[in-house]
Amino acid sequence: MTERITWPNSVTNIIVEVCLREKKTRLTMKELRQNYLDKIVEETQSGGKTPHQTLARILQNIRDMGIITFQGKGNYTFVKHPSDEVEGKTKSKTSQGEKLLGEILTEKNLKYTSQFIDPRIRNINPLPFDFMINIANKKILIEFDGEDHYQVVKRSRSELKNWVNFFRRKRLDRIKNEGAEEHGYMLVRIRRDQVLSGKVVNKKLLESTLLSKLAKIF
Repeated sequence: MTERITWPNSVTNIIVEVCLREKKTRLTMKELRQNYLDKIVEETQSGGKTPHQTLARILQNIRDMGIITFQGKGNYTFVKHPSDEVEGKTKSKTSQGEKLLGEILTEKNLKYTSQFIDPRIRNINPLPFDFMINIANKKILIEFDGEDHYQVVKRSRSELKNWVNFFRRKRLDRIKNEGAEEHGYMLVRIRRDQVLSGKVVNKKLLESTLLSKLAKIF
């Protein structure tokens, strides 16, 4: 079942995805209505009689947030952020949780591939998964989700940029979730806030959480 998302998230998702994929910054109301309105209605599970009016209202809200600018006569310009340029590239830093997961997998004699890529699971570039293991012919992907996966993290003075980065992360996570299911993988996600002792990732708690999630697969 497709996860229901809100109108602002669905519309922003499409604007960001289309502009980055097609390497452009301009969209028109006509283009959004003709090519993407049905998808928006499906994602939001809307049953309203005036989706065209709802789309126009949401575009005004997104404009007010600074994600797009209005150029007149139904033309909009996407305000691009630097973080969009690195989408899908392998991360240069490994988090504490990922390092501990690698240690746990090694200690359990589970061979793994780190930063695993299936080229079919992509947005613009293929999207890497933290780990891939194979147990009893089951391909299992493991993701350690830092706090930016489930809440807005204030890394910038710009509240808008923080919000857009959070939205972008949720969108990429959804692509990964759907891609893993479509291509025959089992996906295990572990949230950082569920394996903490104080402010530090607890290795024993992380191990028990991982093994518990893996046990549910078999």
